[in-house]
Amino acid sequence: MTLQRLLQTTAAAFVLPLSFASQVAASPLWISTFDQGGYVNLRRAPSTAARISDRLTNATPVESQQKRLAEDGYYWYQVDTGKGLGWIRSDFTSPVGPVSPRASQSCAATLEQAEQRLQLLPNAALISSARRAHQYVDGPINRTQVHTFIVTGPGSEDIMTSPVMQTQISAQLIQNCPDLGLVRFSMNETDWREDYGLMHGGMVRAFRCREAGAETSSVASEWGERVCI
Repeated sequence: MTLQRLLQTTAAAFVLPLSFASQVAASPLWISTFDQGGYVNLRRAPSTAARISDRLTNATPVESQQKRLAEDGYYWYQVDTGKGLGWIRSDFTSPVGPVSPRASQSCAATLEQAEQRLQLLPNAALISSARRAHQYVDGPINRTQVHTFIVTGPGSEDIMTSPVMQTQISAQLIQNCPDLGLVRFSMNETDWREDYGLMHGGMVRAFRCREAGAETSSVASEWGERVCI
């Protein structure tokens, strides 16, 4: 069993009841889906069986009020849309808004800041930072490159389990590096990796996982997917 699967299995053993909710400081979120023209259903309760009160399209800003782990194993956010409250599943949100079409600084300076941020984390080390062409054929036009960070050390788990930090780093790099469409975080000597790419509406989000199988190639054919071993 890989380290990533072990962590996921352990986490699943501690699923809390639907009634468990945690208050969170009101913070901005943005709707982020995999589809062009995609939307998320705003529901009256944290369940796909609950009544739909609105539909929120890609890059719509909302404000989180509380978070709940539901019986389906997903976290849900109660959000304020400006027109009322409702619930959305957390995997269709992003803590970072759409990237600007204009760079705010040079690609080199942004990369240096990202590397420093990763190197300064306790008990973690950045052992590789490199760019190459990704192998997707349907990615964003003219964004043919993937930048990969490989980390090691006991503290590298904190990097790999921090989607907020990964999204922030990825969005900054994609905004300021015009040929970059994908950012990858990998734990050294494991198959654990997390991919973040530019999606519709200027959103940068984590790729979803597709399980490897006998008929699955080592490279996902659809932008927004990665093959998980």
